[in-house]
Amino acid sequence: MNRALHIHRKYRFRRSAFSIIELLAVIAVIIIMMSLLVPALGGFGGTTARKGAIRTVMSTLEQARVAALESGRNVIVVFARPNYPERDSLVVLREPEDAAADYEPLTRWIRLPQKILLHDPTAGGSLFSASVPAGVFDENRMPVPKPTNTQKPLGILVFNPSGAIQVPSGQNKSHLRIPISEGLRGENGSEALTITGFDILSASRFTGRIQLDVSTLDN
Repeated sequence: MNRALHIHRKYRFRRSAFSIIELLAVIAVIIIMMSLLVPALGGFGGTTARKGAIRTVMSTLEQARVAALESGRNVIVVFARPNYPERDSLVVLREPEDAAADYEPLTRWIRLPQKILLHDPTAGGSLFSASVPAGVFDENRMPVPKPTNTQKPLGILVFNPSGAIQVPSGQNKSHLRIPISEGLRGENGSEALTITGFDILSASRFTGRIQLDVSTLDN
């Protein structure tokens, strides 16, 4: 009887030891798989941030257009493209009834996710390469401080009381494009893209509507 009990316990111990070895092997496989997934997850996170930035910019511009229609006054969207380590951002301001007063802030500075750039390509042009006509925008009337190390000139988009785009004006359609990419901007304003290609938002001059024209992201 005792011998049978001893054999049974010994058998159970062997089964238990074998299960521990199996468990260690499974853990090792999981660790290897996680190490392989880290780069992929990092890229997915960046793409997710870029999609979020596109939605943020599009919704902010649409709200600015509606605010111009409802108030019957110009609404100005100011884009800041500061040097490292500040984030690219935008703010919505409204022209006050008193032309000498400060602009009315409709939002605070809306900062885009880290490593997301309001991109200014060297070829093709963009909103950020358009000149701002004199008298249209006065930085000294901004009620909110600009991000530090902001490049000049600031990117400006102005919706008039009919919801159309007043600035940038003219026939250069490239100035109505807002490219968004992933990368870093150096202290001297240089841009280093981490992913080839970028997404382009375009504005309709007459309706003020914003749409995603070109996208390198998977839907």
